[in-house]
Amino acid sequence: MLYYFRKNYKRILVGAVVLSSFVTVMINSFFGHTIRENAKRASIDKMQTLLRNDLTKYILKENRYPKTLKLDKVDFEIFYSINPDLQAYVENLLQQHKSDFASIVVLNNNTGEILAASGFERETNSFNLKLVFSSDHPSASLFKIITSANLFEEAGLNKDSLIPYSGRPTTLYKSQLRENNSRWTRFQTLGKAFAVSNNVVFAKAALKNLNSIDLMNKANRFGFNQALMLDLNLGTSKLMEPTDQYGMAEFASGFNVETTIGPIHGAILASIIANKGVLRYPRIIAGIKNSITFETIKLFEKPDRQVLNEKSARELSGLMENTIFEGTARSSFRKMSKGLKESLKIGGKTGSITGGEPFGKRDWFTAFASLRNGQEGSGISVCVMNININKWYIKSTYLAKNVIEYYYQKTNKDHRGLSQQTSKKHKNDGIRGS
Repeated sequence: MLYYFRKNYKRILVGAVVLSSFVTVMINSFFGHTIRENAKRASIDKMQTLLRNDLTKYILKENRYPKTLKLDKVDFEIFYSINPDLQAYVENLLQQHKSDFASIVVLNNNTGEILAASGFERETNSFNLKLVFSSDHPSASLFKIITSANLFEEAGLNKDSLIPYSGRPTTLYKSQLRENNSRWTRFQTLGKAFAVSNNVVFAKAALKNLNSIDLMNKANRFGFNQALMLDLNLGTSKLMEPTDQYGMAEFASGFNVETTIGPIHGAILASIIANKGVLRYPRIIAGIKNSITFETIKLFEKPDRQVLNEKSARELSGLMENTIFEGTARSSFRKMSKGLKESLKIGGKTGSITGGEPFGKRDWFTAFASLRNGQEGSGISVCVMNININKWYIKSTYLAKNVIEYYYQKTNKDHRGLSQQTSKKHKNDGIRGS
């Protein structure tokens, strides 16, 4: 062995040097790659934070979507997921009917992309984006979607479960929550109660079958108390845990002003049901382009989340369809062309309550719409919020019906965002605020 080493020591030394160099290169390559990836991730995280903060300030101050922004001393071109034709139609619709305050949001169920987001203020006759990108409006009966999900999954109820009630279904007095039946007691299925928005049925069903902690946990899974958008500071929809039985009744039926939500979150509630219980996080930025390197960066990706099992989602989908055909939205959707209505699967939930800021009566409607012979979970979700002060100008269900009609009759089905389809109308000054 010693003889072999003495005879070949030069070759052995050269081999050792080569091996050492190879190992060094590999280690440097590995750690260098890791360092570069970490640096790239940190750069993207910084870019996301800058864009989110600056874009939110710009939109709320300037009341429009900017085409470019300077981020970290570099100009970036911003590509939106918004469909220009649909956005223009929604803006025209709001201008035409002029509620005291109103907003419309349209989501792509497949991708979570915001296809249109507009708000309008009658007194100033101007667009108001604060109405869209806020989350402090009383949710009213939209919360019955969450209560229904909890009743299905935790209590084992279904659309045919019979619940006793007395008095007017749109009120909620303590006397209506008593268990003793009388000659004035009536029974209604949970499915029918959802369609006509019966506060008493939902309050009594929740008091008998649920507890506040489970209901709050379900609401959190549906997006309450969390940031739903990464590309804008949307704010969070809020919940307050009830402290007594009557508080629980108000909470479960949506008959309170403490539970708050925004138009974007309202559309998300419908999209969760359309997507078989999957929460697909919304986004409005398709990408940003560096004016120096011409590199286009895609930001703000967040993994989907299963918040409701498929069986319960199907059950809720049926309840929301009943709202369209025999519930509180039937008068508006009766006016939809028969051929189109038969080709679409449409479900929705209405809600109304007085309160909030700006003060007035909220008239809510959130809905999903997809082709019956199309891909499951496809199509759009629409949320309309009207705030009426002294007079009603137009119903939220009517506005949503018109948006759904326009989307399926007039717009291109291939919604690829502004990065691929550019509108001459918005080419120079970005998309106008809504």
